Order: sequence, then structure tokens, then C-alpha cells
Amino acid sequence: MTPRYVISATLGVLLLAALAIIGWETDWGRAIGGTNGYAGMSKRASLDTKVLPQFMLAPLSPAGSGYREIVERPLFIPTRRPAPAGNSTQIAMKKGQFRLAGTTVSDQLSVAYLFETSTNKTLRVNKGADVNGITVASVSSNRVLLKQGDETEELLLRSSNSPKPPPLPPPPPVAAAGQTPGAPGTPPGMANMAQGQPSIAGQPPAFSPPGVNVQPGLPPGAAMNAPPMPSGINAGGPPMPGTQNPAMTNPNNPAAMPPAGDPNEPAVRRRRFQNLPQ
Repeated sequence: MTPRYVISATLGVLLLAALAIIGWETDWGRAIGGTNGYAGMSKRASLDTKVLPQFMLAPLSPAGSGYREIVERPLFIPTRRPAPAGNSTQIAMKKGQFRLAGTTVSDQLSVAYLFETSTNKTLRVNKGADVNGITVASVSSNRVLLKQGDETEELLLRSSNSPKPPPLPPPPPVAAAGQTPGAPGTPPGMANMAQGQPSIAGQPPAFSPPGVNVQPGLPPGAAMNAPPMPSGINAGGPPMPGTQNPAMTNPNNPAAMPPAGDPNEPAVRRRRFQNLPQ
């Protein structure tokens, strides 16, 4: 046999072996058409079996029979105590326990800064979070909405809940023009000054020059504004010998009256003596 026929025979055997393997894997074409012989066999072999009575769990009853210890002492709770039964009573919302201190609002974040009045602490709470059983429902730039059950509370950034400053005391009353000193509404010290008395303790009384009579009740300095005394009269004493006052000798003569004094001239003149030059 020539080598040419040997190679052809070998290739033919290999081809037949490959076709046999493919036919066996595909159940000779039935698996390609959608019918799985093994799947049908397993489906037919499955039976609707039930647990035997001796292996069934005992039923739980309200009387406590069955697995009472497992219910009363659960394995997956650290305290080994059952969870408390749900309370259907709704807790009333305690309002006024938070004040809005500020907010941070952006496209990806909404944060509210709540000041807790009981602890004087500021809490940073995101939108949708719970604090003391109260849910932060919404956060905006100037307000926050809190919700607990069916109750809600709205906190404003500038709300009237903040304490107002105490009012300023009214100014002291001022005495009106022409009001009688010492009358109601006159400030302290004004009545004494209007009567010519010093309003400060220890202040000396107003000075009155000799020979000038100051009427009681005049303010200080009234003596300095008094008209000047006529010349030739000894202030504070009897007339000097050899001097005569025309106003005193002939008071009915207007020409004999001395001229009016200068208001800027001192009210008191110095004493005149015979031994002093005039």
C-alpha cells in the first residue's frame, strides 16, 4: 500500500469518529431540535414527595407548646430576649425642641443645622435623616420641615422664636420752658439752681459786693449785673465829708441825675479816700 492511501484512510477514520461524537452529544439530532431527552427523563422521574410524619416539626400554639424556648430565647439576638411587641399608639410630636441655625443646599446635598435647646448643641442632619424620632422631610435655603407621623413643624431661619432684645428705658423728662422750678418733671438740681442755691454740695454761695443788696431768689451773678452806684457815694459806708450827691440833694431835677453807667463797667467802685489821688 502506498503512503498516499494510508493518509486518506487515516483521515477518513478521524472524520467518522468526529461524526460519532457529535451525534452522541446531540442525541443524534434531537437536542438540536429542542427536545432534550435527559430533561424529559428527569422531569418524569420527579415525584411529589412529602415529609414523613415522624420528621415534621411540632406546631406552635398560643398555649406555649412546641418550640417555646426558641421563641422566648432567640439565638440571633444578643440579649436572648424576644423583640418587643409593636405599639400601635402614636407618639405625639414634641415641638419647639429644635431651632434652625443654618442650611446648606446644593444639587447633591441638603443639610440642616439644628440647635437643640435642651442640650445647647448644634446637630448636622441630612435631608431624610431621623433625629430624636423626627424626620427631616425637606430642607430649603431659609426653612426646614420636620415630620413625625401625621404632625409637622416648620422651622424658619429668621423666625420669631428667637428672644427679642429688651426695650430701652425712656429718657428722663426735661423741664419745659416757663415751667415752675420744683414742679413735677423738673430734673434734680434745677430747682436749687433757679433759687440761687448751689446744686453741688460744698459749693460756696454767690459773691455779693459790699453795698449791693441782692434780693433773695436771684441767680448767682445778679449782683454783678446791677446798675453802678452814683459817683461820690461811699460804697458800704456813710458819705465822705465834703462830698455831695446832686441826685440826693435835688432828686426832682433830671439834669442833675448822673449819666447811665456802662454795662461793661464793674458794679462796685473802689473806695475814695481823701489821701488818695482822684
